[in-house]
Amino acid sequence: MAPAILESLLGRNERAVCRICQSETGIMIRPCACAGTMADIHENCLNEWVSRSKAEKCEICKESYAQAKRFRPIREWTKPEITFRLCLMVASYICAYLSILNILSICAERKFFDRVFVRGYPPRGADWVRIVIAAILLIMDSCIFSILFDKIVGYFARQRVLRFIDNPNQSAK
Repeated sequence: MAPAILESLLGRNERAVCRICQSETGIMIRPCACAGTMADIHENCLNEWVSRSKAEKCEICKESYAQAKRFRPIREWTKPEITFRLCLMVASYICAYLSILNILSICAERKFFDRVFVRGYPPRGADWVRIVIAAILLIMDSCIFSILFDKIVGYFARQRVLRFIDNPNQSAK
């Protein structure tokens, strides 16, 4: 028999077999460019393989696995870790923000902006103290905000689950 005919006969009777666990049951995906029997794999098997081997690419075809990140259902989200340090950072951020607002209201009350920016008078000694304190508080507030923002983004990133999907390039072939 010619190889093409033999291959087509085998292809008709061939069942999808997971290349990791060798099982024929379950839903298979094709996350890389592999073809034939090496293409089919269970998503759970691939998750286990990737977590153990730390491989980001298929060892056979050297192509990255097709992936999609999705949020878990909200009932499965983990609780945020609210520590004393985090509470202290939030309180510090709020206090610094309110202090800056207080300094700005004092400057408006003393007509600092009118004196310095409109009339062109030099700032007084007490004005310099307010400016320096406001600048320090603004820098501190910016640093705390960036840390808190990173923590919030990290929390949401941990609520996403990595899913392997069929390779769109594979299905087009």
